[in-house]
Amino acid sequence: MKKNNDRWLRVILPFVLIVIALYNGKTLIPPYTYAKGIYALYTVICFTISFEISRFIILEVRHRLPYLQQTRKRLFIAIVFDLSAIYVLKIATFVLYRSVLKSHNLSVEILIGFALETILVAAISIGLYEALYFYMKFLQAEKEKEQLLRANVQSQLDGLKTQVNPHFLFNSLNSLTALISRDGVKAEKFVEEMSGVYRYL
Repeated sequence: MKKNNDRWLRVILPFVLIVIALYNGKTLIPPYTYAKGIYALYTVICFTISFEISRFIILEVRHRLPYLQQTRKRLFIAIVFDLSAIYVLKIATFVLYRSVLKSHNLSVEILIGFALETILVAAISIGLYEALYFYMKFLQAEKEKEQLLRANVQSQLDGLKTQVNPHFLFNSLNSLTALISRDGVKAEKFVEEMSGVYRYL
């Protein structure tokens, strides 16, 4: 894939993740407070940046390891970098979020929740991008196969055209002309054989 036409994925996927997170955090349920507004803003920023970082890592690793034979290595490197980068981002944005609310408690439950969110974002983004990459490679292979088949048929056609060239017909007609005046039976036989040759060609 020379050009990544993934705009729809960059909009839909973070949006779905944000809605799920806001629903789980009960932010979409009234009453709407200042704390809920800050949490919604934090969620939007955090998931959008997480997805963009994940996408950047996936495409960068793919650029360096583009072949299908390198899939395991590509997936391993993408997963390690993805999980690390997103987890650090989650903690950093959470500390910033808590400082806005004048509260600095970072519990084990929150860290576990971040780990689960990180795994979710990495699994969805890597899974979707790899699935799309495999699909694009499959389409590319099918297109190349069709082009090779077409080139093979064209070369066969060109071969037939060279066999049925005007010089062959011209020489055959000259021989026929000479035979007609000398031996009509041989000329008739020659015409039949010549038509058989052309039928074969």
